[in-house]
Amino acid sequence: MIRKATEYLPAFAVCTVIVFLLDLPFRTIGFLGLVPAAGPKNMLPLLLGLLFGPAGCLANGAGLLLSAVVRTDFTYAACLEGMLTTGVAWLCRSLWYLPANTCAPRIKKPQELAKFLVLALGSGCLLGGGLALSPATRYSLTPLAAGVQIAGSTLAWSLLVGLPTLITVTSVLAIEPVLPRSYRAQVTPDLSFRLMPETGLNGVGDAVEEFSRSRSMPPKRGYAIMSCVEEVAVLLLGRLTEGETLSIDLCAGDNILVHFTYGGPRYNPLIMKKSGDPDMLGILLVREMAIVTRYTRLLGVNHIKIVV
Repeated sequence: MIRKATEYLPAFAVCTVIVFLLDLPFRTIGFLGLVPAAGPKNMLPLLLGLLFGPAGCLANGAGLLLSAVVRTDFTYAACLEGMLTTGVAWLCRSLWYLPANTCAPRIKKPQELAKFLVLALGSGCLLGGGLALSPATRYSLTPLAAGVQIAGSTLAWSLLVGLPTLITVTSVLAIEPVLPRSYRAQVTPDLSFRLMPETGLNGVGDAVEEFSRSRSMPPKRGYAIMSCVEEVAVLLLGRLTEGETLSIDLCAGDNILVHFTYGGPRYNPLIMKKSGDPDMLGILLVREMAIVTRYTRLLGVNHIKIVV
């Protein structure tokens, strides 16, 4: 349990810093003359909750509380805002994954865009209403005026920055949002291989070629996908011992995501090595054709994700 929790610590730390940096400066300078509770940070409960799951939800409150500590603002209003943003983030994430219309937050279809807009508006109303009910957060304004400023800020920043960020992260950079466990079990790749050193790449080339042809991809892109799969698979199979398995999953979207999963010690074949290495040409070929390459190691398992 402890080991599993530590997987989310980097995301929690990064998200906390983002919330802190989007709160403290704008709160200090009095952005556009709005109440200090309004600003770019209002888009973060929805955005971070969808992208980073529980770590992103908790980071909303942690970042605001960290900002309060730096300002030595140990008041009821600061605690209320931190708890409210965490609750709103958790609620928006839960509503997104309602069983009746479950989908990953990638904004590829009109109904996904509509769902995002509804949640952005809803989170703005919750934040505005919740903070406006506290006299300590009105800043000499009427509850209605303070609530409208916070709700309007949430909706505006969600549309201007939050939505493009979500689309870029998920569709262009192919960074997978943290999905609920029940939803992850339903997601299946479009093409999968389970290879072992003794079997080699038997059948992989034909399957990838058919995968590209069935989606009417240009020959150049099909060749890029084939090259990335084969070059990386050869390097990995050469490191595995007999009986170990290399998993390769291909997922089609705006781009093609190729996901390699393998055991053994930490090993990233795509790092640049010294000149003269016999594998250098293949590594350079993959790095040239790929949009993004990313290596991670979680719970003793190596992962390589390549976006083509």
